[in-house]
Amino acid sequence: MSAISLLTKIPWDKIVKYGPIIIDMAERIYDKLKDALGGKSQSASPKKGAKISVEALADRVKELEVNELQQAELVSNMARQSGELSEALQIISKRVLLLSILVALALLTSLVCIVLIVLK
Repeated sequence: MSAISLLTKIPWDKIVKYGPIIIDMAERIYDKLKDALGGKSQSASPKKGAKISVEALADRVKELEVNELQQAELVSNMARQSGELSEALQIISKRVLLLSILVALALLTSLVCIVLIVLK
């Protein structure tokens, strides 16, 4: 079976459906991290001897919690997509096995027909 025919059996509609969601979530997490570390960390990072306010720490903890939730959602989406791809690969494997059996039966049938024709 050629690679092109195998690629047609993959559920590309699901990959196309969930791909942008995962990319969007990853970009949002990256942007938030970049904003948090790039803009705020330089001004909010304490210099030697400086103290950080409780409010600043609470804000940072809230940002970390939001970031953690987004990462969990992203991992969940990726796990669901991996599961669906695994199921699709199992289906493809079963189809290939079935087609191999059918080809073997067709070959056997054609050999029997050739032998019968030659013997007549």
